[in-house]
Amino acid sequence: ALDERDTYFLVWTTTPWTLPSNLLLAVHPDVEYAWVKRGNETLILAKSLVPAVLKDEPHEIVRTALGRELDGLRYERLFDYLPVSALEAFRVRPAEFVTTEDGTGIVHIAPAYGEDDLKLAFSSNAGEAVAAAMRKAVSGRLDAQKKVLEAKLAVPYALTELGANAQALELYQDAIGVFDRRRS
Repeated sequence: ALDERDTYFLVWTTTPWTLPSNLLLAVHPDVEYAWVKRGNETLILAKSLVPAVLKDEPHEIVRTALGRELDGLRYERLFDYLPVSALEAFRVRPAEFVTTEDGTGIVHIAPAYGEDDLKLAFSSNAGEAVAAAMRKAVSGRLDAQKKVLEAKLAVPYALTELGANAQALELYQDAIGVFDRRRS
């Protein structure tokens, strides 16, 4: 948590490859969360999961709050690969889909990778960050596709100008066909 020194949300994910696109953390609004002192740090997780997560490690619960009370808390993201300027990103948000059946009771939200994640981002006003990232990704993909198409059109012209025979042009077209099939 940015406002509390040496305090960290202990977050659960089954999809660690999505962590670079994290925009929010989700907690269940009616679950009790604990600030657990462990050594020189404090971890925040669902109180009911503390025994399962920390097991025999020495710890002390120093504070509790319902998930709805965590709404809006800020955190420092793990990765900054994607430029995100949305003011509502990197905050904790309540979500009914969060459970305490396993994990820590706090879920990492990556809007590009899940329907619940996307809905929560847009309902939390972090949607602009999602939309901007998607526009950038689509724009980059379209630019790349345009360059491939231009190359596909330019090569036969260049081969013809250089005096390539029909067999060379046919081999080129066959190679492009194989390339296109592999990409799809």
